[in-house]
Amino acid sequence: MQVGKRRFGSVPLGAISAVILFAMLVVGTWTRSAGAQDGTPAASPVASPVAGQSCGEVLGIGDASVACVNVVHASFDAPNVDVLVDGTAALSSLAFGTSSSFVPLPAGTYDVRVTAAGDPTTVALDLPGTTLEAGVAYEVAAIGSLAAGTITAAVNTVDLSPLPGETARIRVVHGVTDGPAVDIAAGGQVIVAGLAAGTTSDYVEAPAGTPVDVEIRAAGDPNPLLPIPVDALVPGTAVTIYAAGSVADVGNIMVISVQATVAGGIIGGTPAASPVASPAA
Repeated sequence: MQVGKRRFGSVPLGAISAVILFAMLVVGTWTRSAGAQDGTPAASPVASPVAGQSCGEVLGIGDASVACVNVVHASFDAPNVDVLVDGTAALSSLAFGTSSSFVPLPAGTYDVRVTAAGDPTTVALDLPGTTLEAGVAYEVAAIGSLAAGTITAAVNTVDLSPLPGETARIRVVHGVTDGPAVDIAAGGQVIVAGLAAGTTSDYVEAPAGTPVDVEIRAAGDPNPLLPIPVDALVPGTAVTIYAAGSVADVGNIMVISVQATVAGGIIGGTPAASPVASPAA
């Protein structure tokens, strides 16, 4: 799993054919799933363990008895956070724009709490009764604003199933919780219409190895609100792109990219250092 920053810019002209192919591949294949607005995760479709392999085996962090959890800090105005599992600190001082990398937990039901780093009495998210299924990988992201009281958890499973050669899978989390519904476009063509704040698009498969331009637009508006240049997707990876920030400060809306290796993928499951997301140029 890797976390990377995305600076906004243009895609070389030579990438236009890949952009068009990307658009052709994904038209009509994205769907929306509701996020949890009250801090409690909404029911997420639980992915079945990879055929013949559990998430722990795919990621190299455990056996078939464990679930795999990656915590992402995408709440732009929250401090560094600790993550407590059943009252015990599991992760410490996670900064905005970074993730924990996948950690194994025995399958079961847990009380998960996200607090200010070093201050367990300042609770950002309280997720009691969080059930983790053996063999399944999860991303648990804090999105929204702590100050505005809109911080919430985006809980999604990660699809680690094998991919065809030279492809990757990608999805978008609309983490600007005070923002309007958005359209996602590629190659000038809308591929997701009306993605609501706090929700997550479905995965799509896209060609790897060539940059592609993805645009976030206000729903129904053809003008780009937030361009997302996707740098040469790595074959055999599943990527989640988080848009984070507030419409009150559009210039500082950030994009956080989280990458995981799927079964048969060609890169390691251990992340590089996780850089802090950068604001728009």
